[in-house]
Amino acid sequence: MFAIPLPFSSTAPAWRRAARHLLAARVPPEQVSWEVLPPREEAYLPPLPMARFKVRVPERFLHLADSVTSHASEDRFVRLYRLAWRLKLTPGLLTEGKDPDVTALLGMEEEVRKSLRRLNRQLRLHDLGWRSGRRLYAGWCDVENDPVELALPVFRRKFSDLDWVVHTPARTVRNIAGNELAYEAPARPDLPKDTSQAEWQKWLWAQETRAHVMLALPAPLPALTHQVLNRKCSTSPSLTM
Repeated sequence: MFAIPLPFSSTAPAWRRAARHLLAARVPPEQVSWEVLPPREEAYLPPLPMARFKVRVPERFLHLADSVTSHASEDRFVRLYRLAWRLKLTPGLLTEGKDPDVTALLGMEEEVRKSLRRLNRQLRLHDLGWRSGRRLYAGWCDVENDPVELALPVFRRKFSDLDWVVHTPARTVRNIAGNELAYEAPARPDLPKDTSQAEWQKWLWAQETRAHVMLALPAPLPALTHQVLNRKCSTSPSLTM
């Protein structure tokens, strides 16, 4: 049995690298378990068999995996690897009939997309003032699953001149002058559902004060809103993982 640790940040590309090696070494799904490590713990692969074979999967699977790794389900990695293993023999599995694994994973993908849309639609950032010569914005969004990493490319591009922090139930992401750090989110406070209320600004400032001491970071973080990545891809091409 191979226990594969995955990092808290950049989980999707880490899963892809590990899965590629396992598939190239012909390690079957029943011999693999997956675990996401706590924040800031290094993920080191255990000794694995030599990768001897090329691995190719449909492009559609790569985009599916990028979304599903942000789902809250504990069996998401097991299902993804099992499907990748089966695609080796049945490349058209993603488009042929109603396979249970495919159906479950497509459902997870749609749930993550809904969470991503909710994050971009409902996140409200509060201006917490100037820190180290830059404006700091922070907000909380009650969202299911963990879509923040999928939204990061848009946030980085649109708010490159700001510092920001975003809290969700699954994680907190801080971007200070372009330096990012993700860690476990604080417990949701007993505050109004409407996060534009003034009470939220006070709570967010208290979190920044706490994080400043705990993480010893220079300044706090930038704003998030706007639309998200909705990448469309064909199902015909095959790509290396």
